Amino acid sequence: MSKNLISALALGASSLLASAAGNAYECGNLTQYQNGQSYATGQIVKNVNRAFSCTVGGWCTVGGPYKPGVGWAWANAWTDLGACGTTTASSSIASSGKSSSIVSSSIVPSSSSKSSSSLASSSKSSSLVATSSSRSSSSNSLSSSSVNNTPAIYNNNFQQHTAGAYTAARFSADWGFAPGASAGVADNRLAIVVDPLDANNRALRVTYKANQIGGSSASVFTYSIPGGPRSQLWLQYKVMFDSNFTWVKGGKLPGLAGYNGTKPTGCVNNSLLDGFSARFMWRENGNGFLYLYNPVKQDECGDYAPLASFFTKGRWYTVTSFVELGTANQYNGAVATYIDGKEVARVSGLMLRNSTSVSIDKFLFETFFGGSTTDWAPPSDQYSYFDDITISTTSRLSEVTTGGNNGGGNVSHPINGYNLWQATGSYSQNAKVHLQDGTGVYHYYQARWGVSANKSPLQNSVPENYVGVYSPVRLDNGQPWVELINP
Repeated sequence: MSKNLISALALGASSLLASAAGNAYECGNLTQYQNGQSYATGQIVKNVNRAFSCTVGGWCTVGGPYKPGVGWAWANAWTDLGACGTTTASSSIASSGKSSSIVSSSIVPSSSSKSSSSLASSSKSSSLVATSSSRSSSSNSLSSSSVNNTPAIYNNNFQQHTAGAYTAARFSADWGFAPGASAGVADNRLAIVVDPLDANNRALRVTYKANQIGGSSASVFTYSIPGGPRSQLWLQYKVMFDSNFTWVKGGKLPGLAGYNGTKPTGCVNNSLLDGFSARFMWRENGNGFLYLYNPVKQDECGDYAPLASFFTKGRWYTVTSFVELGTANQYNGAVATYIDGKEVARVSGLMLRNSTSVSIDKFLFETFFGGSTTDWAPPSDQYSYFDDITISTTSRLSEVTTGGNNGGGNVSHPINGYNLWQATGSYSQNAKVHLQDGTGVYHYYQARWGVSANKSPLQNSVPENYVGVYSPVRLDNGQPWVELINP
């Protein structure tokens, strides 16, 4: 991850400490945090003379970047309860008695509708739990302002087409230029299909060819955004991964860009870059990441910033990106990301261009498996769907219709089929148990293999969507229990 990304994340984490500075917490009976030890969701520790409550056990246990109050990403894993003192902090972790498998805050917290020192468990089980921001346009340029009748620069919902091949003529009518080989038109990798979830809707389907990686295996093309120059821009689109989609190690999703000369993709050296690209990636188990190229990136093949979200198969997501270009050669650019209208990442303090002539003027429709090695390739043809692609100078967050509970529903706890975990018991592979944390929230687990006695799942589990995730941050450390997202 680039130094400017790390510094931006650290600044965000520091703002959380500052916001909780007025609270005091009795730390006399708290255990001092130690790197390398296991920590359970809901466990409270002290570090740097402050009290912290673990909100994501898998990350709390990783340590390093998640070390409370110190690591650049600590706010993803811990809630700051306040400075150690003699007065109990007014902040709390509220319990609704509902299942709350994964709770994580935005990667770079800022003003939010939730207190930075209080994180309430969701009343519904969901694959996405993230901090939702409420900002006014007058106080922050990364605002969720209304459309205000401003027309979009580009909008395509594909309803103008009947189901069938996405021919060169259709492509040209939609995008204003003839498709190149990598677009996938000639190889029938693009098609207009009936929405699998709505017979009255049509969408663009992308085919990812079996045993292949890179742009020529799916679809890559660049749309030049008319008008400008622009230093701020919104992108919004819907994406759905087929119900039989195989994540493998990951792949690319579309995003905004602006550059002179060399395109900022494909493991290009920084010395050749004047501009940026802000695409997205899915990784193992559907984990989501912002994938950034800029003139000062640390990794030649792009830097990652984790989203407080992950994708599941067979349902629509709305991805929204807002880019603020900032001043040339200055670290004042920013990228904000929303999934289903909820902010899941905000990275600021970015240097996104060297020259004043660079504008946000490209939409990179790029989606494919990879990575650069064959172990990223899918074993069979895979499919994703895109719809409602919008590029605008104003936010379209008010138009988001995806999200919600995703079928979780209100349930009674404990759920049938899960036995209460017993410290003296040993468990066979695939055994299912439940356990409440210190705040009363129910958690549900499945044994990855035989588990011996006294291996509490609160302290020895990995969230389901982190199983097999070893990069860009190792989250699977061989924990014997898996915490289930939708038990």
